[in-house]
Amino acid sequence: MRALGATPRSFERSFERLAKNRFAYKLLAVAISEFDQVLYMDADNIALTANLCRLFDTSEDYARTGALLWQDFWSSSAAPDLFDVLPSSPALDFNGTHESGQFLVHKSRVWRALALALFMNAYPEIFSPLSGNYMGWGDKEFLASALAATKTPFARVSRLPQHVGVAVHDRISIWGNAMLQFDDADVPLFLHANVGKIVARDFPCANVSAYVHRWTSHADVLARATNTRDFELDWLVDTACSVVRTVSDDDHTDVAFARAPLLDGMHLADHPGALGK
Repeated sequence: MRALGATPRSFERSFERLAKNRFAYKLLAVAISEFDQVLYMDADNIALTANLCRLFDTSEDYARTGALLWQDFWSSSAAPDLFDVLPSSPALDFNGTHESGQFLVHKSRVWRALALALFMNAYPEIFSPLSGNYMGWGDKEFLASALAATKTPFARVSRLPQHVGVAVHDRISIWGNAMLQFDDADVPLFLHANVGKIVARDFPCANVSAYVHRWTSHADVLARATNTRDFELDWLVDTACSVVRTVSDDDHTDVAFARAPLLDGMHLADHPGALGK
């Protein structure tokens, strides 16, 4: 990390209660970073363009509000009690959900909301069931709820995510294992591989010819967005495998490479909370 010009910081001593909640790490990292403007991305989120930072300069919604969020698949499943706990706000009337795999914030403009979201993260046993209820345990609605409660302006990308995964031969459906997120101009920006986490032992680096694709449903979209022939294979071979090999060499550990990745997923049409848009 230091070789890349970054300063590692530990949460454990200064933020003991928050450090016990793994979902708190993302907002905590954003809050204590030296940057005033932050594009946050989960570790399992893949950038489809090398110029994501253009969002800081080109997003009119972000410039107007200081916060840009992306939507999740589902309708709201917040517990009714949440609206008794938080101050009333038109932003709370949104009957949808938010994905916390990526967000854009100008911290000095949204600081009160960010602080409230951290407070919610300090007491997840209270606020997770309030904000997410049964669909989406964790912090995913904390920032949006905090922005609404503090009446801090924010924007959300209107384009809903596409579920990416394996096309299923026996039904008109997709076994989804990733979320494809766009900007408001319908340009693909992020592929959040959030179901069936890709870990070192699941990379097919030892035998690429035996690789089974996990993103077949939108392969053409991903290829066009990244200007590649086969985005999934190119990304695995050129990026992911090289990183895994470097890490394994640095740690002097052996990495066992599997023939193919996990193909976990879900039929989104099977869940009644899916947004029908």
